[in-house]
Amino acid sequence: MEIPSDFSALIAESRAKHIAPAIGAVWINSDATLNLAMHGALPIAKTPQWHIGSCTKAMTATLFARLVDQSLIRFDTTLANALPNLAARMTPEFRKIPMHALLTHSAGIATNPSQSTFRALRRSSAPAPAQRRFLVADALKEKPNPDNGYSNLGYIVLGAVIEQATGQSWESMIAKEIMIPLSISRFGFGTPGSEHPAGHYRTGNTWTEDRSDNPKAYGPAGRVNLALSEWGRFLRAHLNQSHLLSTATRSRLHHPASNGFAMGWIATSRRGKRLLFHTGSNNAWFAQATLLPDYGIGLGIVCNAYEPSIERAVSDLTLELIDQLPTQAP
Repeated sequence: MEIPSDFSALIAESRAKHIAPAIGAVWINSDATLNLAMHGALPIAKTPQWHIGSCTKAMTATLFARLVDQSLIRFDTTLANALPNLAARMTPEFRKIPMHALLTHSAGIATNPSQSTFRALRRSSAPAPAQRRFLVADALKEKPNPDNGYSNLGYIVLGAVIEQATGQSWESMIAKEIMIPLSISRFGFGTPGSEHPAGHYRTGNTWTEDRSDNPKAYGPAGRVNLALSEWGRFLRAHLNQSHLLSTATRSRLHHPASNGFAMGWIATSRRGKRLLFHTGSNNAWFAQATLLPDYGIGLGIVCNAYEPSIERAVSDLTLELIDQLPTQAP
């Protein structure tokens, strides 16, 4: 499947239309080649790294699935069994919740901690695993609320589960089980360093640079930054046979629950084309990852700025590109 001939031009046009500081995109073809486009004010780094926000959730789900394949945990393991040291502090309802419910935002966990807790953790120097244990103990004291839906806290709980199962931090395990097997070396946690693009938010008619991020506890929910080509390698691992996941486990990740959430992805369709996608933002960046499994195609777009118009622009650009594909998959 050929890359759209106007791929780079459409990326540049979208940036100009919305006067965004910079935009980058990666397109993964069915033959596994990567195509990159970057436009805008880019700093000195030869290979810029971009913050992908909640698109990190697909990495956390993939890491969890790797541990399933290694028989370290199961999709039906309950919270009480996954976090035995915290079981006595959980409500009885949460003790019975299985891991697949957390992975598909079906567990009834609150979306985020309170604003006061969020601000305090942002200032905290405590290590990320300690922050996660604190949030998990707090979040599971309340009864599950089925109306809560999408949950950053749910993925923070998954991070704590991974740490319990492996004895290592989520950050260490992501490096060991995702980045190293995929030969991804240009990545980090939190906002990229000064040699890479900075995020921006709107102040009046201008963009204001912002290198802050969510608290360290949010790693499993959305703090990865990486080079576009490296992001493409991760997306490709969800499209083609790879050593990263068994075929059955990858299929399980992509299968949606009744709420439409798959594990790390949202399942939908567009003009008869089956899609998996996820968006991410820390309010200074916006990213969207999209998979078309039947076509063997993936697309990642990220802008180092956020306001609602940027989100709409990236979504519209994604749809414009995938609408160029033939109605029938090859």
